[in-house]
Amino acid sequence: MLDDLVFNLKRIRTEIISIGILSLFIFFLPSAAQAGLMALFITKALFVTLGVLYAHGSRKFLFPYIEMRIAIEGHNLGAMLFLMAWYGVIVWAFAVGG
Repeated sequence: MLDDLVFNLKRIRTEIISIGILSLFIFFLPSAAQAGLMALFITKALFVTLGVLYAHGSRKFLFPYIEMRIAIEGHNLGAMLFLMAWYGVIVWAFAVGG
């Protein structure tokens, strides 16, 4: 279990380092800009997370017969493209506030 955690952290180390560097830059901004920037980060993260949850829940409810793992293992291109569009459009719409 610890090996899996370390492996997954190594996979996203570039993103973790980038987030760390950007977080350090926030301290050099004026306090009003810090508050606005933190509010932006929080709302964007919240909206994207809500979009993922909504897309997943609606797909499970509306299309329970499409299983992502089976589509990928079976090389079902149509189902994979549909799922990519389904998740992509819904997450994008939530992220831009629409």
